Amino acid sequence: MQHSRLDDLTPEERDPRNQEIVDFLSQTYTSASHDEQPSAQRLLRMRQRLASTLEAEGNQTRPVMRTIQGGGGIYSGTNKRRTSRQRLTLLAIAAVLVLIVGSSVVVFQGMSKRATNGNTANQSQATATQTIVVRSPKEQARFNIDKLKQEANTWGESHLYHNSGDGKSYKPDIAYLEQGALKELEDQFKSAKTSKNYQKIANQAEEALLLLHAFEHEAGDQTPYNQAHKVDTDLLHHYQLNQGTVIVISTAQQSLRLYQDGKFSKGFQVTAGSTTLPLAIGKQNILARNQHIILKSPFPQNDSHWFPDVLVNNMIQFHVGGYMIFDAAWRDHFGPGSQYPQGSEATKHPSGVGMNPDDMQWLYEHTNSQTQVLVY
Repeated sequence: MQHSRLDDLTPEERDPRNQEIVDFLSQTYTSASHDEQPSAQRLLRMRQRLASTLEAEGNQTRPVMRTIQGGGGIYSGTNKRRTSRQRLTLLAIAAVLVLIVGSSVVVFQGMSKRATNGNTANQSQATATQTIVVRSPKEQARFNIDKLKQEANTWGESHLYHNSGDGKSYKPDIAYLEQGALKELEDQFKSAKTSKNYQKIANQAEEALLLLHAFEHEAGDQTPYNQAHKVDTDLLHHYQLNQGTVIVISTAQQSLRLYQDGKFSKGFQVTAGSTTLPLAIGKQNILARNQHIILKSPFPQNDSHWFPDVLVNNMIQFHVGGYMIFDAAWRDHFGPGSQYPQGSEATKHPSGVGMNPDDMQWLYEHTNSQTQVLVY
């Protein structure tokens, strides 16, 4: 009896899409016990309402009851068709967006390619119009010397130092001009005979230009003398002096700094060179170290640079020609400005790098014959 009620299905109810619902109703009603009949009766009433709804709608689009997996539940076919239409709409919109973006990329790539081609053409044209100058070693040496002379004089003229000691004005970069590096290069150029000689002079002039630029940057550096300076560390890297002990002498700021394995150790104010006897620039080696030694003038007594014998406690020689670091007990002023004439002081005592005696004692004790010297 219970089973026959569910076997009596209308054609609409037999629609294959309703099969899962019909099977569920039939199974539930058949397996219900006597005590559960009220629940089974409710299921039959649900079947009757379904039949009534199908009869009322006739041939109109009817809801098809289906079990949809995922999302948790039973949804009407009408909702699924609506969802399908929404998906199709979204896919259409996405396709349009892809076309728009793709077209933009193609246009952008085309523009970039044209721009690149244009730049390449311009660069090729510029390269074609540039004049490639090939100089012989002699011509290159002459060119570098003239460039050093022009740049050093231009910078010196625009940064004149007025010395109150004698009322005169001086170019601070004197070590790079006629009394210093420039004079040495010109003398070498005059005596050069071979291409190898000229190439060496060209390289030395190029190095002097590099040190001149370092000097110019250092002149404007406000870092205290007793701290590491960027120009120092850049030069240490350039000359591969980041290992061992290195004395760095700045003629721009009249200071001396000691570096150990590329790290700052200690700094001092000094008197580095003079207006007529500037220091030799560049990387130097220590040639001699002496204590309690009498310095004798290399100049004849009638020369303006001559000085009487003088006893110093510590001396480090770093270049031929009397370039030394020593304690200058006769001086009471070190640092910027002390390299310019101060009365008769300049002619009475040796040039070189003068230091406070206590500072020189410390420097001597913390260096050795393997210590490198870098002057700029």
